[in-house]
Amino acid sequence: MPFSPPIRVLVVGSPGYLSKNGVPSVPDDLHRHQCIRSRLPSGSLYPWEFERAGQTVIINPRGQLTLDNNLMVAAAISGADSVWVSVW
Repeated sequence: MPFSPPIRVLVVGSPGYLSKNGVPSVPDDLHRHQCIRSRLPSGSLYPWEFERAGQTVIINPRGQLTLDNNLMVAAAISGADSVWVSVW
């Protein structure tokens, strides 16, 4: 049984980063970007999951930073990398 409404997730990046590195248009494009990762309490890296028209794509993008959600947004705004964040 769901305990919350669906959570929308966005990939965001600073205008400077996206201008320099290009704007990804599909999830596979993220393999060519430096992404900010999130680590689960278990220690594993959180995979990025996308869904469209019932099709799910899970990727594990590369990245040099691993942060929590609040620090991820701050780093993306500062131009560090692109980041996957939850939107409630």
